[in-house]
Amino acid sequence: MKVHPIKKNYKLAKGVSQGTGFDEEKAIKLDGGNNDIIRRKGTCMPDSAIAGDGKVKFKHETNDVMVSYCRRNTPFVKSLVQFLNDIGIDPWVDWEDIPPAVDWMKQITKGIINAYAFICVLSPEYLESKICLEELQIALDSGKLIVPIVCKDIDWSSPKLPKALAEINFIFVRETDDKAAGFAKVDTALHTDQEYVHNFEELSRTSVHYFDEPDPNKKIDLLATNELLGVYEQTIMIGSVRIPKPTKKMINFVQDCRSQAKKNR
Repeated sequence: MKVHPIKKNYKLAKGVSQGTGFDEEKAIKLDGGNNDIIRRKGTCMPDSAIAGDGKVKFKHETNDVMVSYCRRNTPFVKSLVQFLNDIGIDPWVDWEDIPPAVDWMKQITKGIINAYAFICVLSPEYLESKICLEELQIALDSGKLIVPIVCKDIDWSSPKLPKALAEINFIFVRETDDKAAGFAKVDTALHTDQEYVHNFEELSRTSVHYFDEPDPNKKIDLLATNELLGVYEQTIMIGSVRIPKPTKKMINFVQDCRSQAKKNR
């Protein structure tokens, strides 16, 4: 794996662990101002995802993209899933991946938390579905990379539409839109800034498991140390000027990691 040397201004990321807060100007400097994340030893990206030229070539794993939709929009979703399959993505879709004997919502929640990205297929029916809105809220709360696809015109003033979605670019694939162009934007959304998103989602998953773990000894085992902790701190810092943005749970987890690291010195 090719490892880029740590830039001198990487030291700015240490402010995260020293309780100095998250300075947007510092984050921009750290990020180089051009959305290029400093790749270094300890990244959460698998070795196979980083080519000899240092470029990220991340291959999605089965079920690492979740599709949330209303059953009444199934015909559209089937065409979306076919497109995802064609570009090498095997998404989690509840019509085929959840055994009928298991706790359905528990499996849905697990699928969202463990996913790399969350695609929500927005429509009037979606906004009227309690389950769909619950899925969307779980994705927002856990800091998922969210890709909102509008397959039917919706009421943009609806109070049911989460305000947090306002920061995200919507992809329009209605009957009056160019479907091929819309799906191409979905492809782009899922393959942009992959190193940041991969590190971000790894941190997101770990922080959720950490705060859900009741056993104190097992919680300690989940804490990151050394280079991985550095990657997490860097991700938090850069995330202050990125989408998705770190959740409070993720920030608190990284602070707990640093506190434990100081105790272990």
